[in-house]
Amino acid sequence: RLRWPLRLLGALACLALGWCYPWRAFAVAVVGLTGGATYLTPAAAWSAHVTQPQAAGVSVAIWLLCYLLPHTSAWIATLGLLAASAFLSLYVAAAAAAAVVGFYFFPQAMLLLLAFAAWALFLLAVPKICVFLTEFCTLAYFFPKGGPFGHVALLCLLIAYDSPVLLLPFSAFLTLLWLYPRITLAVVALAVCLLLLPLLRSAKARLLLLLESPYGAGTAPDRVRSGEAAAELVLSGAGSGEKGAQTHYDVLNSHRAAPPSELKSCYRRMALLLHPDKNPEERAAVAFKRVTEAWDVLSHPAGRAEYDATLDGGGSLFDDPDTEPAADAPFVPPDAGVANLPPGVKKRRAKPPGVRRRA
Repeated sequence: RLRWPLRLLGALACLALGWCYPWRAFAVAVVGLTGGATYLTPAAAWSAHVTQPQAAGVSVAIWLLCYLLPHTSAWIATLGLLAASAFLSLYVAAAAAAAVVGFYFFPQAMLLLLAFAAWALFLLAVPKICVFLTEFCTLAYFFPKGGPFGHVALLCLLIAYDSPVLLLPFSAFLTLLWLYPRITLAVVALAVCLLLLPLLRSAKARLLLLLESPYGAGTAPDRVRSGEAAAELVLSGAGSGEKGAQTHYDVLNSHRAAPPSELKSCYRRMALLLHPDKNPEERAAVAFKRVTEAWDVLSHPAGRAEYDATLDGGGSLFDDPDTEPAADAPFVPPDAGVANLPPGVKKRRAKPPGVRRRA
């Protein structure tokens, strides 16, 4: 329920900062968008036409244009966003144009309208909390000292109603808060920080652990040494996946917590063992294709995150859950045709087991 109110509140905060510091906000937006596009270029759709160094060069050129011609670049960016929104929908383009015109001529009124919209969404999502915060902010605006003090006094009375022993300490605290508000609030903040110190230490330890191993903890499996063992591993159904289904990590002879560099080395080793030019095994071509498919999914950060989410959600790795193969059945991709083999693989079909080759 809080998704759209928080989004609107974030947009309102960004617009307010942009209104107070327009050129700094414009510079941060340009640098962030171009830097993010450059970083995501290898995994984006335009990577087939634009390489990452070329994207970095275009980003630097945009930075120079914004630095030398700030007003012109701002209008060009605005017109580009309007054109992109018009390409998506004419209604979106009309709304964006109206917002641009409104912010250009009546910035304060537009910010007030957005603030009212955010307040209305919060009122619909969490009415009790929204009413309390509205009342608190209104009293604090008209009575900067008496409003917050009255709320703190009411809270102390509610707590002391069940424990009359706390009435005297709360009275002393309220007296100090009224006479010396800054010193009292500083002491309270210091006490809260001391109480939160163990929580902050735990959060720091978790953050360091996440930075050291972002994909979690795991143990690498035993490496396969021969091409026959690699083909048996890839085409067998005895993996560590759920319901006996083999995951992409099992196919690459790796584990889920492996970093990208380790996954790449595992893929190279399995591809070298299973390449049909180096492996005379009849099933090498199908196994090599299966390894390539697994690497295509796990090589991109977005694809790997989506695949991990599928594993966490308990979803099946097959299209039809009613026709899943048994745990001991070999994995045969549905599009394992000869025409779809990766580049460099010879056009030869794998014969079924038991059929001998002609001399």
